[in-house]
Amino acid sequence: MASFLFRTVLQLSLSAADNNHELMLALGSTTIVYVTLSSSISTVGLIASTGNVDGMVVCFSNISSSVFSHSFLNDSGLASALGNRFRNPSSSTAVQYGAVTHRWSSLTSRWQVIAVV
Repeated sequence: MASFLFRTVLQLSLSAADNNHELMLALGSTTIVYVTLSSSISTVGLIASTGNVDGMVVCFSNISSSVFSHSFLNDSGLASALGNRFRNPSSSTAVQYGAVTHRWSSLTSRWQVIAVV
């Protein structure tokens, strides 16, 4: 099913060493990233390795077997550029056994949250 909705499927393992870091990934126009966590972490930004493009959609699905959360920090100054930051309705959007989907918007030059499940 994921390949029907998402043309690019990635798997990613993150640990405490990745906390408060930006991710650079080989994103397609629609991407699902299956994330396995070894601790709760926060991500400050996202860079598509080929450049962020208007309308790109990326879904981070937390498939960890342990109770760890993945937060996406809102408009964090730790991101390397404004266009790599997340725009969330609150200071962070955390997932625990769920998923967060972002869309890159050229209007705001941000990854805007469009769904949390």
